[in-house]
Amino acid sequence: MIYMDNSATSYPKPSQVIRQVRRGLTHCFANPGRGTSRDSLRSSDLLYGARESLAELVGTVPENVIFTYNATYALNMALQGVIKKGMTVAYESFAHNSVLRPLYALEKKGVKTELLETDLLRDSVIISSFERLVASKKVDVLVVTHTSNVTGKRLPIKQLSKICRENGVLLIVDASQGIGSSPINMEKLGIDILASSGHKGLYGIMGTGFMAIRSGADFEITPQITGGSGIFSLRKEMPPDLPERLEAGTVGLPGIISMKAGAEYLMREGVDEIGWYEHVLRARLINGLGNIRGVRLYNADVNASSIVLFNLANTPSSVLADKLDREGVAVRAGYHCAPLVHSIIQNGNEAYDGAVRLSVGYFNTDIECDKVIKIINKLSKES
Repeated sequence: MIYMDNSATSYPKPSQVIRQVRRGLTHCFANPGRGTSRDSLRSSDLLYGARESLAELVGTVPENVIFTYNATYALNMALQGVIKKGMTVAYESFAHNSVLRPLYALEKKGVKTELLETDLLRDSVIISSFERLVASKKVDVLVVTHTSNVTGKRLPIKQLSKICRENGVLLIVDASQGIGSSPINMEKLGIDILASSGHKGLYGIMGTGFMAIRSGADFEITPQITGGSGIFSLRKEMPPDLPERLEAGTVGLPGIISMKAGAEYLMREGVDEIGWYEHVLRARLINGLGNIRGVRLYNADVNASSIVLFNLANTPSSVLADKLDREGVAVRAGYHCAPLVHSIIQNGNEAYDGAVRLSVGYFNTDIECDKVIKIINKLSKES
C-alpha cells in the first residue's frame, strides 16, 4: 500500500513512538496524580515530561498544556470556555467543522459571528478583511486555521496576530495540520490558545490531542467538563490552577506518551527539515500530475507543504478514490469536513462533488510519488 492520507492521520508512526508507547503500557500502568506509590509517581513524572516536551515544541510553559481526546475536543474546550453571549467572533473559510459547528452552536446562544473574506492564494485578502472588521466593530475573538487540511495553505498568523494585539482580540489557532511541518511558537506568533490533534504531524496514536495556552495569559477558560482531578477533593469546584482545572478525570497516558515521543522526534529531526522534505514530494506530484490529460489541480500555486488537491475529468472524486484504493493507494475524497473552502474551489460548478486529496508525509518516498503519478495516468486513459 502507498499511504497518502497523512492529513487524516500519519502513517507509519516512528519506531521511537511505538517503542515508548509499548514501554509506557508495561512500566507506567498506575494512574498519575491518584496516589503516592512509586508506580503512580513514575506515571506522574512521565505525564509532566510530556507537558514539558510539548511546551518546548509550541512555545509555552508546561502547566499550560492541557491534554484532550483530540483537536475537536480541544477546540470545543477553547471556544466554549472563552466565548460568552454577546461576544463577536471572527473566523475564516478554511475552518474545519471542528471550529464551524461549535460556532454555529454558539450563535444559537447569542454569540455573533463574522466570516472573513478569504482567498486561496492571496494573504492580503484575509488581512484587509480583518482590518476592516475591527475598524467597524468590537471583535472579541479571532479563530483561524494555521494550515488548511484541504489545500495545505498556511494562513498569515503573524500578521493577523498583530491586528489582534492592537485591537484587544483573543487569537485561537487550530494547528492540527501545521504542527510537525511548520515551526509554531506561540510566543513569537502571538497565539493565545492553540489546539492540535496528536495523531497527525505529531505522530501520536489516534484519540489524542492537546490545547496550549500562552504563557502569562490574563484570560480565563471556563471548564466544560468537571469531575475528579486527584487534588482538592473537598472542593465543589475544579482546582483553581492549570492544568488540573481543565483536565477532569483520568488522562489517556498511553496516548500522551505517544505525543511526548512524537514531539521529541520532531525536535530531533527538525520541523523545518520535515516540512522541506514534504514540500519536495508535493512538488514532484504536482509536476507529474500536471502533465496528465484530464487532471485538474486546485492548489498547485498555493503556499503549501504536503497536500495535492485534484480531480480527474468525468470521474467523481469518490469513484476515483475507490479506484486508487484498488490500485493500492490510500487517499481521501469529498469535502474533508471543511465545506466553506470547497465552496470557494467549486466556484459555481454544479457538477463539483468534492475533490481527491493526496497528503504526503515524512515517510513517503520519490518512488511512491512516481508510482502514484503512473497509476493516475493509467486511470485517466480509462476514464
